[in-house]
Amino acid sequence: MGEFTGPGLLRECLERLEWAPERLAREINKTANKEVVSPKAPYHWLQGGTPRGTLPELAALTLSRALGEHVTPWQLWPGTRTQATAISAYSGLNLPWTADGAGRCADLISRPTASLLLPVPGPMAIAPVVDWFTAPTTTQPSRANGNAVNSEMVTVLADRVRQLRHLDDVQGGPILLDWIKYDLRWTASLASTASYDRETGTALFRVLAQLAQLAGWVATDLGQQALGQRYLLAALRFAHAAADTELAAAVVSCLSYLALWMNSPANAVRLIRMARQRSAGHASPVTAALLASREARAHASSGSTAECAQALDEAANLLSTQAASPVPPPSWTYWVTEAVLLADAGRSWLEAGRPEQAIPLLDDGLRLFGHSQPRNRLLHGVSLAQAMLLTRQPDGAVQATDQALALTAGQDSGRVRTRLAELRTALAASTASQAIEAADRVADRIHA
Repeated sequence: MGEFTGPGLLRECLERLEWAPERLAREINKTANKEVVSPKAPYHWLQGGTPRGTLPELAALTLSRALGEHVTPWQLWPGTRTQATAISAYSGLNLPWTADGAGRCADLISRPTASLLLPVPGPMAIAPVVDWFTAPTTTQPSRANGNAVNSEMVTVLADRVRQLRHLDDVQGGPILLDWIKYDLRWTASLASTASYDRETGTALFRVLAQLAQLAGWVATDLGQQALGQRYLLAALRFAHAAADTELAAAVVSCLSYLALWMNSPANAVRLIRMARQRSAGHASPVTAALLASREARAHASSGSTAECAQALDEAANLLSTQAASPVPPPSWTYWVTEAVLLADAGRSWLEAGRPEQAIPLLDDGLRLFGHSQPRNRLLHGVSLAQAMLLTRQPDGAVQATDQALALTAGQDSGRVRTRLAELRTALAASTASQAIEAADRVADRIHA
C-alpha cells in the first residue's frame, strides 16, 4: 500500500484494481448482499466526501478482499469513527483440538458476530489445517449439564441438513444462507449448552460439522469468502471432534477450492494433499475420488499438467471401484457422480490451457447430468462455451452460452456472476458476429 491516505489512497486502490467508481459501488453492494450505496457515491468520496453509517467498513472490507491487503476505514477516511471492527475469519477459533475446544468453538459459532470479517491470507490459512493434520484423536464429546439431547433429536437434525443440501442444489442465495446460519447457530447452542452422552455427542458434532460445511460452501458461492472460511474452519474442528476423518477431509477440500478462488493455487495444492494423505484408508472410494478430482483442479491452476493428469486418472479409477467396495459412501456424497467428475475434469483441462481436451469431457459430463444439479450444469456450460471460443468454434460457443443462460433463473451465486462476466468478455473479444451478439445477451442477464 502506498503512502497516501484519504482520497489519494482510494484513487490508488481503484487504479490498481482497474475499477471505475461505479464498479466499487457494485462490489460494496455485493459485500453487503444488498444495495447500500448508489453507483455515483464513490465519485463524491474521491472529492473528499465521507460515507455514512457502516459504509466505511464495507468499502474497506471490499477493497481488502480485492487487493489481498488490509485496508482500514481510517486509512481511507482519516478521523472517521467506525461502527464495526474488522477481524480475521479465524478470530477466536485458535482453540485446542479436543472435545472441550470443539465445545468452545460451538459456543462461539452460536453467537453472531457484529464484526466485519477479513479472509485469512496465504500461509495463515494453512496453519489451522496443519494443526488438524497433526492433532491426535480426541475423546468423544459429552456434557453433563443442561437440557438433554437424545439420538432421535440428532436424527431429525441430520434429516434437516439433507433437505438444505438438496435445496442448495436447486436454488441457493442469501435466503438459503440465512436459513442454514439459523440452523447452525441453534445446533451449535445445543452442542455448547445441552447435555448428552458420548454417542449422542459424537453424532451431534457430526451434524454440526455438516451444517458448518454447508454454510461455508454457500457463503463462498455468494462471494462471502471470509465468512465461508470461518464456517469451514469451524466445520473442520467439529468433524475432528466427531472422529469423522472422511468429512474433515471433505471440508479441507472445500478450503482448497476457496484458496483457488482467492488466487492461491500453491496453497490449494498443499491443502488438498493434506486432505488426501490424512484420509487415506478412512474414506470411501467416492469421497477419495472427489478429493483426487479437486487435487487435479489445484494442479491445473498451478500449471502442473502431469500431476493434474495423474490425479484425474486416480479419480476415475476410484469412482469405478465404489460398487465393489465394502465401505459405503456417506450420505452427503450423493451429488458426486460420474457426470460431476467428468465435467470437473474438463474444467481442470480448461484451466490448464488444454481446451481441446476439455471439450469432450465437458460434453459427456453435461449429457450425463440430465436435468440434475442446475448450478453445476450452468457453470460447466460456461466452461464449454469458453473452451469452444479458445478452439475457434464460435457457433458451438454460442450454443453452449445460450444453454447456460437458460439455467440462470433463480441462481443467485457470486461464482455464476463471475464466470458469466468472464464469458461475456471472451465473447465480446471474438471476431464472430454471433459471438458478439451472445455477449450482449450475457450482459443483459448479468445486469437483470
